[in-house]
Amino acid sequence: MTIDRSAPVPIYYQLKRIIQAHIEQGILQPGDRLPTEQELCEQYGISRSPVRHALNELTYEGVITRRPALGTFVAAQPAAEHQTETPIHTIGTDTRWMTLLRRAAVVWNAEHPDRPLRLETEVIAHGNLYARLNAAVGDGTAPDVGMLDCVWIAEFAQAGYLFPLEALDAAWSRQAYAADLYAASREANTFAGQLYGVQFEADVSLLWYRKDWFEQEGLVAPADWEALLKVARHFKRPEVAARYGIGSAALAFPGGPVGGEATVYSLMPFIWSAGGKVFDEGTVALDSHATHEALAFLRGLVRESLVPADVTAFTWDAAPRLFAGGKVPMALGGSYEVNAMIEWADWDREAFCRHVGCTPIPAAPRREPAVTLGGMSCGIFRQSRHPELAMGLLETAMRPDLMLDFCRLTWQQTPRVSFARYFGATAEAFLSHTARMLALARARPALPEYAKVSRQIQHMIEAVLTTDRAIPEIVARTSEFISVISDVPCHTK
Repeated sequence: MTIDRSAPVPIYYQLKRIIQAHIEQGILQPGDRLPTEQELCEQYGISRSPVRHALNELTYEGVITRRPALGTFVAAQPAAEHQTETPIHTIGTDTRWMTLLRRAAVVWNAEHPDRPLRLETEVIAHGNLYARLNAAVGDGTAPDVGMLDCVWIAEFAQAGYLFPLEALDAAWSRQAYAADLYAASREANTFAGQLYGVQFEADVSLLWYRKDWFEQEGLVAPADWEALLKVARHFKRPEVAARYGIGSAALAFPGGPVGGEATVYSLMPFIWSAGGKVFDEGTVALDSHATHEALAFLRGLVRESLVPADVTAFTWDAAPRLFAGGKVPMALGGSYEVNAMIEWADWDREAFCRHVGCTPIPAAPRREPAVTLGGMSCGIFRQSRHPELAMGLLETAMRPDLMLDFCRLTWQQTPRVSFARYFGATAEAFLSHTARMLALARARPALPEYAKVSRQIQHMIEAVLTTDRAIPEIVARTSEFISVISDVPCHTK
């Protein structure tokens, strides 16, 4: 029952599980008062930000209740029902989405006392999720609901692992849900014309920048490649770097297979903005002047030492950690990193907003910016013993009241267009800003072989950044590999 700062599990979630364990073990009883935020900080040697985050999530889930001027108390447990609760097994990787499902289960049971459910959650590391879900299907123990990276939807759907949403509730999936999705989210969760994933959260790729440093230097967020070069060179100047204690680079991003999907997620907007595509009209269209132009720009960043020399060895979280630690003034990443960066920097949300700004990834000359859509989706597995009940749970989770509270709690964006109007420009500036970015978002290719295609793109980027080989040669070779993998012909020049 201690906090392990070296563990990959967020500090707030460790504290949350400690409090839950105390309640489950009877150490804390319904009606008992919890220690104050300051007492929890002192007891576990942590800052107030993760304490507040943990208590906010437990309040959202209905585990604790806050009484103004009195304190925080363990909530009363619902009265036992005569009906047997039906277990709904979920497997996922992100604690935040489990929080939403737990809240949805409480609401479902309150509104459907004749059909109560019991949510059984299995949370595992993201790097193990893909293998865990496939193994579960193989041995006949697939969950009722599985969380999937949206780029996996096509693969799992083609394999026959998932129910199409229309098969379980056609009216809701078409009218209440699909019609309200941003186009990129609808594309990412669709295979062969049918929607398979319920996407709780949509994140976007972006450029993080130290807003406070930019203001002190009289700079504005870069909107295009030329401006990006200008500000990067400015922060590379020895006297400027010394002023802020930054390292030898001005921009960080993952640059190869070590970074995995984060590499494609962060760097594909450069190709898109220049006019390039991976597929177009039934052909592999990667080998184009636009792709060559974008990759040449990225190579130039490395050769000018504007990015760290070991960028190709960066894991997915290396760039945001450098940024949160004040080692670089800019980093390419995603909106999903916001809470992790707040914890790494030991800020609260107000401090984060004072220090950090975000903007779409700078555009190619005389072009519009592009951003990558990401996020986790929930699929209902065909091995589910209670697919209709699982569908009811997901529909409850997507209700506006639950979703809006969830977005405000986690600072995660929803892929539903109608929600954008609820986010104010002041109190919820980050959500308002990322909602506008979603209008620019593009989905990565929705095809079953995407994981293999992505791997080829990662190797292509690494080769561009670490070798002197001609870029057209590298791209042509990558296009040939993608053609073989996807069984799609290469575009004829």
